[in-house]
Amino acid sequence: MAGSTAVLAAILLVDLAAFGLAIGAVQSRPSAVAAFASRCFCCGAALRPGDSRACALVLFLSSWYY
Repeated sequence: MAGSTAVLAAILLVDLAAFGLAIGAVQSRPSAVAAFASRCFCCGAALRPGDSRACALVLFLSSWYY
């Protein structure tokens, strides 16, 4: 019985680690998309309004909510 309990504990630990890594991957994906889209927001001409700048700002701010 002790052997099966240890195996179950190890499986639970590996499952929790996989779940944590999956959550981290999902979190980094929107952040990467927002960072790429906001590249023009950070490095573009200073304070020049436009559609691409507004889109970049919306994507950047929405990345904090997911």
